[in-house]
Amino acid sequence: MNESLKNRLRRIAEGGRLSAPGPAPDPGLPIAMAYVPEQNWRGIIPLDAGLCSGTVFEDLIKPFCAAGRRKAL
Repeated sequence: MNESLKNRLRRIAEGGRLSAPGPAPDPGLPIAMAYVPEQNWRGIIPLDAGLCSGTVFEDLIKPFCAAGRRKAL
């Protein structure tokens, strides 16, 4: 482990804060803002199936493809 990483880990362990390079953000501004479009309430699946898939909206059930590979459904 290099010295820089050791020093950073020591600061974290001692309760110190690490800061990102560059100027500090203005405390009056939000860090991030999300735009979430309204969801159409169609294709609702049963709650037990929704619990297993992570959503009750059928349109949002997508296959997980590691490393960007696409697989047919």
